[in-house]
Amino acid sequence: NVKGSALVLRARSFLQAAIIWRGPYVPANAESAMGIPLRMSQDFNEKTTRSTLKQTYDQILQDLKEAADRLASTPLHVMRPSKAAAFGLLARTYLSMGNYDSCLLYADKSLQIKSTLLNYNTLNANNAFPFPQLNTEVVMENLIPVPPPISINRAKIDSTLYNSYHPNDLRKTLFFKSNGNGTYGFKGSYEGGGNLFSGVATDEVYLMRAEANAKLGNLSPAMADLNTLLQTRWRTGTYIPVSNVTATALLQLIRTERRKE
Repeated sequence: NVKGSALVLRARSFLQAAIIWRGPYVPANAESAMGIPLRMSQDFNEKTTRSTLKQTYDQILQDLKEAADRLASTPLHVMRPSKAAAFGLLARTYLSMGNYDSCLLYADKSLQIKSTLLNYNTLNANNAFPFPQLNTEVVMENLIPVPPPISINRAKIDSTLYNSYHPNDLRKTLFFKSNGNGTYGFKGSYEGGGNLFSGVATDEVYLMRAEANAKLGNLSPAMADLNTLLQTRWRTGTYIPVSNVTATALLQLIRTERRKE
């Protein structure tokens, strides 16, 4: 359990660094494109070298798969890694690589262990921060401290994004706080305060499974996952399930909802 937990934490950190600083994974040049430095030892005297992009992602996948073999399905507490969390991070990794078959496989494995969603109708939009930390959707906790320049009182939400929410979509009032001047700040963090959540949560895993299914032409299960998620986000009795859409339209809708989520 200790080693499995360590492997998850290392892989998560490598993946965050790779996504931020290396951009999209392109298989055609992955063996020649520069990846990130992979520090595999605690020896500070070891010379740092850059791996290739393929080596970077291979290491992330290796760490997470070994971790999944070692960890319990569910943790003693969501502050700790688990098999469900490793599967969720594998799905995130494969999605960033454009490998939809494997993304689907591991998103499904994660949701087989934990699939609970938070009904937003149970939350109070008048609260300064409506979402409780460690709520029922959290598979593994991870907090990002927010620097002052992008705090809730300074960073302004893109107006196009804000206006894209339907009035019956509860995220419009749960996620955003009016600044009183036509702009809005973000208050919807799953950290229950001003910091940001970057752990694994079931809402992301549902959307990953939906996107993978849509890309693979499995439209019915993709729509089912999208509808399962969105009915917990809209005011009770107002959500109209998605049906009878083309693969292209469904994929765009899933990605739009991912941004809105």
